[in-house]
Amino acid sequence: MIQKDFFRIVADEAGLTIPQAKAIFEAGLNALTMQVLSQKDEITFRDFGTFRLSKINARIGRNPKTGLEVKVEEHHVVRFRPSKALKAQVRNV
Repeated sequence: MIQKDFFRIVADEAGLTIPQAKAIFEAGLNALTMQVLSQKDEITFRDFGTFRLSKINARIGRNPKTGLEVKVEEHHVVRFRPSKALKAQVRNV
């Protein structure tokens, strides 16, 4: 599925136009990334799951091609934990 198909489905379900569905989706993503995750907070969508930041400590890695050691800086990654309802729904697909 591509974005256009997704926006068409959302627009049909909500009775919106495709540009309206796209604008709402982009506003939601912006709120999720810029206002929630950038503040190192987490957000839970009931019956879907939880998005949160996780800290990855600095470490020494290895370039598999050359074998040279590489320093990997401390950084954050986004983690997603699906809800029980989502797990059950996916299990039955």
